[in-house]
Amino acid sequence: MLMQCPGCPLRFLYRYGKAYHSEACRRQHGHTKKAEQDHQLWIKTAEFVLPSQLRNLDPYASVQAVLEGHQKAGAKFYRLGCPGLEAHAGAKPQLRWFPPTTVRANSLFSIAPYEEPAVPFPGPYLIALFGAQHELLYEPFFKLPICTFNQITRWYMGTRRIDVRKADLR
Repeated sequence: MLMQCPGCPLRFLYRYGKAYHSEACRRQHGHTKKAEQDHQLWIKTAEFVLPSQLRNLDPYASVQAVLEGHQKAGAKFYRLGCPGLEAHAGAKPQLRWFPPTTVRANSLFSIAPYEEPAVPFPGPYLIALFGAQHELLYEPFFKLPICTFNQITRWYMGTRRIDVRKADLR
């Protein structure tokens, strides 16, 4: 019996436990799906509009104030996600998340005490908020302009394979 490969138009002979015709096709299909999810997340998420009392603060303090404002909802940690320069050229972005897992075990910045974000360049970043047990509280719902950058952090260091969607929303 022939089976349709979900990653390409190829049909292949059915074997128990095999959904794709090859491992390379399975990986490529996963990358394509992740890029589409990243693209949808980036374009549907609006930039955060600073309240008037925060506009008078310097950009560093306003980012800290916004993040600390989410502590009442249980936020203890955060991650920052941003597409690469390919997004500006019209290609579908692949989001990179900071801090990278290679730098620290939990790959999260702390809200209290406030930990300055270490990102490779200034610009808008998606904010993913996490609770005390490092669980995702809700999907990223705003972009926040980050005006600082860390000269040591490189774009390629960011993590691509992290899913910041709630399991019950998938």
